[in-house]
Amino acid sequence: MLELLADPTTVVTVNGPAPPSAGAVGQTVRYDLEVCDPTQGDGYKIGEVAVSNFVTKAYFGMTSPNPATNFLNLTLAPFDVRPGGYIQFEDSTGVHQIDGAKVDAKRKAARAILGPYRRNARRAAELRRRV
Repeated sequence: MLELLADPTTVVTVNGPAPPSAGAVGQTVRYDLEVCDPTQGDGYKIGEVAVSNFVTKAYFGMTSPNPATNFLNLTLAPFDVRPGGYIQFEDSTGVHQIDGAKVDAKRKAARAILGPYRRNARRAAELRRRV
C-alpha cells in the first residue's frame, strides 16, 4: 500500500549517486521511488498484522525534519540496501537491481516466476516505452 501511495504510476524516479559497481564517482543515476524494497527483509507488527519496514525522504536525499532513513531507524545509508532488500535504478545502459545480503536463489527464482507481473517490471517497461 505504501508503494502505491508513494508512486501510483510506477514511473517516479529520484536522482542519486551511482552505486560503486555501476559508475564513476560523481555519476548520477535514477533510482525508482520504491519505499519498501530497500528494507524488504525488515518488518514489524501492527496488532497481529506483519508489515514491511519502509524508507523515508531522507533515504532518497530529500529534505526531511526526520534524519532517519527508514521507519525502524535501522542502519541504512541513503541509496543503500538492507539485508533481504533490493533497489532498482536506471542509467544509460538500462535497468539494474542491487540485492542486499540474504537475498538467496529461492527469492530470485520467485521474482523470475512473477516476472512481468512485478511492480518493478512494469516500471522498467514503462520507462523503456518513454525513451
